[in-house]
Amino acid sequence: MAITPSEIRVEGMTVSWQESGGSELDLGATEGGSTVNFEYEATDITADQTGGVILDSVSTMVGATAELTLKEVSTANLKALLGDSIGSSLTPSGGSLVQGIGSGNVFRSMSGQAGKLRLVPVGGSSSARSVMLHKAYPILSSISYSPSDPSTISVTFKCMRDSTVNSAVDLLVIGDITQDFS
Repeated sequence: MAITPSEIRVEGMTVSWQESGGSELDLGATEGGSTVNFEYEATDITADQTGGVILDSVSTMVGATAELTLKEVSTANLKALLGDSIGSSLTPSGGSLVQGIGSGNVFRSMSGQAGKLRLVPVGGSSSARSVMLHKAYPILSSISYSPSDPSTISVTFKCMRDSTVNSAVDLLVIGDITQDFS
C-alpha cells in the first residue's frame, strides 16, 4: 500500500453560520477540532423462503450533524446560537436584552431557525475539503464556565433537507462550497 504523507491532514477549520435571511457570523476559535457525523438507516428485505438471507436493503434515512466546541462565548454567538435558534430573546419591561430557553419554544418548527454552516480549512490552498451543511440548526449541549480555563460552548448542528438544493446533495456538500447547488 502506498502512503501519501501529503494526504495526511492536521488542520483546523474556520467555522461560520448564516441564519436563514441573516448575515454570516464567524463563530471564532474552536477547541478539540470539528467533527462531521453521517447518519444512515436502512431496512433489510428478507423472505421466509430464504431464511435470514438479506435480499436487498432499502435506505430509509440519511442525515448529518456537525459537532464543535467554541472558545468564544461572545454575546453575538449566544444570541445567534441560543436566542435566535433553539431558545428565545427577551427584553423585559425596563430591562435589557437576554437570551434563554423556555417552554414557549415547545412544538416550534426549527426550519425557520436553520441556516448554512460552513467549515473551511484554515490556510488551505484548496477548497476540496470545505464542508457546508445547507440547512442546519444549532443544538447547544453546554456552556462551561471555569476560573482556570476558557469558557466554551459545545454545540451540535443538525441537518435538515434544503428543498432549494439538488436532492443529490441537499443535506451537505464537501468540496468547493461556493458553487450553486440548485
